[in-house]
Amino acid sequence: MKAIKVENIIDEFEAKKFFFNKELIFNYFNCLKTKPFLILTGISGSGKSKLSQVFSDIISEGNKSKIELIPVKPNWKDSKGLFGYHNLLDNTYYITPLIKLMIRALSDGENPYFLILDEMNLAKTEHYFADYLSLIESRQLRITNTTRDINIYSTLKSNFTFKQGDSLSEAIILAAIDFNTNTYRPVADYRGHNFSKLWREQFSNVSDENWTPQFRTELNQGDNRLANRVFESPNGEGRNYRLKDKSGLSVSDRAIIERLEKTYSDLVNGTSVEIYQDLITLHNNDICIGACSGTSCTITNCPYKNEEKYKCDKLYDSSSDTYLVPPKMPIPLNLFTIGTVNIDETTYMFSPKVLDRANVIEFNDIDFENLLGLSEEFKSIISENSNYVWDENFYFNDGTIIDEFKIDIPNAEHAKYFMNIYSNGFKDILKIFDILRVYNMHFGYRTMNEISLYISNVNKFTAYEHKLQIAVDLQVLQKILPKFHGSFEKLWNPLFNILLVCLKEIPKEFKNTSSFASGDIEKLLSIVSEDANYEKMSLDAETLKNKFKYPRSAKKILSMMKNLQMYGFCSYIE
Repeated sequence: MKAIKVENIIDEFEAKKFFFNKELIFNYFNCLKTKPFLILTGISGSGKSKLSQVFSDIISEGNKSKIELIPVKPNWKDSKGLFGYHNLLDNTYYITPLIKLMIRALSDGENPYFLILDEMNLAKTEHYFADYLSLIESRQLRITNTTRDINIYSTLKSNFTFKQGDSLSEAIILAAIDFNTNTYRPVADYRGHNFSKLWREQFSNVSDENWTPQFRTELNQGDNRLANRVFESPNGEGRNYRLKDKSGLSVSDRAIIERLEKTYSDLVNGTSVEIYQDLITLHNNDICIGACSGTSCTITNCPYKNEEKYKCDKLYDSSSDTYLVPPKMPIPLNLFTIGTVNIDETTYMFSPKVLDRANVIEFNDIDFENLLGLSEEFKSIISENSNYVWDENFYFNDGTIIDEFKIDIPNAEHAKYFMNIYSNGFKDILKIFDILRVYNMHFGYRTMNEISLYISNVNKFTAYEHKLQIAVDLQVLQKILPKFHGSFEKLWNPLFNILLVCLKEIPKEFKNTSSFASGDIEKLLSIVSEDANYEKMSLDAETLKNKFKYPRSAKKILSMMKNLQMYGFCSYIE
């Protein structure tokens, strides 16, 4: 992707006449970079869809083909509305906007693509989105230990094995890649290379006297030999060879060369680390099929295995905007999904399975004061209830340039990094875990690792002195609290105990107990602030910031506890 200055992001929002505070934009960016699935919830008309559209448009530099907004339909009972289906009557595939977006993303892996699911809880998410939720959790790091010095035959022998069926031609190609030169080399050089020796040892019983003729046959035989197609000799002399320029090769031969280049790169670079995931089955044909009757893949001798056909560059033709659907396909690693949510009588509540896989950003703070530039006359009307605690300094470093927008896979190393750079915040996350474990509401490894990766990303992009404290606050708010949904009996004590963790200093009256009555919250609020509004269970912004190290989480907890007192029930998403 083209490098983007962070100053341009704010300018773009203003140019498009949209107002979002810097903390929200920075938080949004880090949430997506940490996990490519984000849920935006809040009151209608608060800017959830617009933030997603404008941000995606800025990152995509106005390229609409990289963004797809899909309104969720109430009648979606399965995944067909999103992923399409194979019509067996005429052997065509009903291609949905999502499948088209995924194919475009697969064909352009260096740039980010964005899927926006509007009103995603109009249907039960677990029904139509189950495949996606499963696939994103199958992503993991695959680490292969290899050698750095492939010229040492004994080391190569212990670290590299040709797959059954690989031809001698591929051994010759790997030798040419290792020579790393555009000059013609004699056949003997290729024949004496360690890759060729290794192939012979693993698969060939050729005698010494037939070893040289077999090499010449591999390079000189007709189009049925790979080496003959991809190597060239000067004036057809047949004694010296070099690899042809890839641009002149067929699609299938070029794919083989690129695969072998990656194999070689993994070897010489030592440890190879890549992200991989399971695939979703779209249809059971071996051939990639399209939306029009009779449209199917025309590549003979496809170089890809059945489950790797999604790598073929013929799946999408931008000039004619035509698509072929492979039998199986992963969710592209450069695809970011944002879901917007409103809660009313026409929608469904999310299950913990969905919430556990996302960050949840709430849009309930409506800032008319700054948006409209209200005078004191008008500000005085709403200032009493205005307790916004966002921090405009929680933003990218000045001059930061975003030159890539890719995800990483959260793992235990991120948790160790979090523990080292902000031990106090790590201790608080452990305290909350311990509180929730008593009530069997605790979180698992995934949540801890994703919180830690978010902290790591924030630490990378801003030098603001309070960045880590704010980051922990946002992760408690967006990763831990969203799963709270239930009755007074179930939630009161867990919420009260987490509220105490959010305090900068716990009052002595509350230090040695973990069980609290309904009236204890008024006692706590009276200690925290003389001006506490007991009826509304709220504190002003200044008190929240002064008394709580995690004021955003504290504000939300108080709101949920108010609903518990009033209705005997509460939910994070409201």
